[in-house]
Amino acid sequence: MILAMAVSVCAMLTCLLTRSVAALAVALLVMGAFAATLQLARQSYVAEVMAVHHRARAMSTLGGVFRVGLFLCPFGALPVIALWGTRATFAIPVVTSTVAALILFFAPSAESDAKPPGHGPVGVAEMFAATGSCS
Repeated sequence: MILAMAVSVCAMLTCLLTRSVAALAVALLVMGAFAATLQLARQSYVAEVMAVHHRARAMSTLGGVFRVGLFLCPFGALPVIALWGTRATFAIPVVTSTVAALILFFAPSAESDAKPPGHGPVGVAEMFAATGSCS
């Protein structure tokens, strides 16, 4: 996941800095491919760390958070566009992906979070802690 985020950050930096349409197209293609890779890796991570009886709830929460982010992102970009222009919107995913990669770097791996068989009910706070979304 960290590698996918790092490549995505490099692709977004290319989008931010380039003046070439061809380089922009290649950077967006790379970013799209690694965004799909990252999404699959997130789903795999949640499937590994969640107890079986809470996996569906965790997956639907992951999907819901992703969709809410897709809905709210354009509204967050409006002030950036108003202040610095449309080109500056490429800086938003550079910053957010870098922060997310740093959080992910310090998050425990799936192997260290393994739950023993017969693990009891999992609360909402423990579910989010297991996915690395909050503390």
